Amino acid sequence: MNKPNETKLPLVVICGRTNVGKSTLFNCLTEKRQALISSISGTTRDSNLGVVEWGKGIFDLVDTAGLIDSRILSTKKILDNGIDSQTQQQAKDYLKKADLIVTVAKSKENNLIKLGIKSKQIRSITNAVELPGLSSLNGISLKDEFNIHNNKLLILAAGRLSPEKGHEQLIYALHELYSSEKSFKCIIFGDGPLKSELIKLRDKLNLKDNIIFAGFYPDWKIYLNEANLLINPSLSEVMPNVVLESLSHKCPVIATDVGGVKELIIDGKTGFLAEANNPHSIYKCIIKYLANRDKISEIVENGYKHVVNNFSFEKQADKLHDLYNELYQVHGNK
Repeated sequence: MNKPNETKLPLVVICGRTNVGKSTLFNCLTEKRQALISSISGTTRDSNLGVVEWGKGIFDLVDTAGLIDSRILSTKKILDNGIDSQTQQQAKDYLKKADLIVTVAKSKENNLIKLGIKSKQIRSITNAVELPGLSSLNGISLKDEFNIHNNKLLILAAGRLSPEKGHEQLIYALHELYSSEKSFKCIIFGDGPLKSELIKLRDKLNLKDNIIFAGFYPDWKIYLNEANLLINPSLSEVMPNVVLESLSHKCPVIATDVGGVKELIIDGKTGFLAEANNPHSIYKCIIKYLANRDKISEIVENGYKHVVNNFSFEKQADKLHDLYNELYQVHGNK
């Protein structure tokens, strides 16, 4: 395997699912600042594993000499021995040679330290969200779209219908809710391999009139302004964009305590935290929400300010700009 930094330019490795865009990164650099960006996330929105060379006024995506297939590499898989030992060792060696390693959640820094990475090599630059206007797009009404009327509680959930997203646990939580609060609707946006199984579970629990599987809606978040509550029941996350988007729309959030969720949801202050893989815990959070409706406006305002102050694209760009300034100070004159 070739050494990752033969060009003498600084090397930055971005670990984890991220919405750091190419254009955002490019705008953080001047024509004099050059760096190598290597993304090792299998779900990065902008590039698979590759090296990006910046600073020449053009954008080039260059192969990393066949280093590691991005679809099988993540810090979690390395720690859990989810890849073969040779690839695992290659990944560790590669990470150790990086000038800086960027993770999208502070909670993941310990994973990198366990891999033998020095803390001084690690930076956390979280995901960001575009701050919306607080009105429905084109006057579209959620209740009209799905023919919902006279319901006291309107709940949304969004995400791929796959095991790690925890929709089964959400359905069981709503089944428990039904014993005391029958007048609710939950709309689940998304498609995936578990759809038919989840529909069968919903029908088995007699919740057909309460839970709607809406399918994939790319612009589902335009409905957040009408919802009473967004529930993110995931079993595994890094920094969930669904939660970021909900907070930015001033929609109350219940989210399971996984990955970097605690960086977004401060329990009782910016939203409500539930235990992962625990339907009863989600149910208790819904009851807590219902019992504290007089405080919800304060909670959503806290959540919105938290996003504005810490998770806007402007904040993200500032952190990236500082990171490249730091690299340039070390490598710029070499």
